[in-house]
Amino acid sequence: MYTATAKEPATRKKHIKNHFDEDGRQIKKNVRSTADHIQHDLNTAAHTVGQHVRKFVENASDNVSYAKEQITDVTDGVASQIRKNPIPASAIALGVGMLLGAFFLRRTV
Repeated sequence: MYTATAKEPATRKKHIKNHFDEDGRQIKKNVRSTADHIQHDLNTAAHTVGQHVRKFVENASDNVSYAKEQITDVTDGVASQIRKNPIPASAIALGVGMLLGAFFLRRTV
């Protein structure tokens, strides 16, 4: 038959405390590791998003510059044609104005 000694409860408590201490250390280690992984992933994501935003802004800037050049070319071409042919240009402008006036008049009535 087994009989408990006076030292056994203290030893058992110490063993349980050591077990919980070890578990606590392991949990802290796991939390630190997870936090480090999350921080690394967030830094990587921020860097990647930053690169995409920079590329988008560069492309948008290039496209705006190209559009400005195209508009300037078209405007210069139209102005040149108007200077070369002022009477037909005036007649076309008058016709377009009359069409737009009729369209807006009809929409408001």
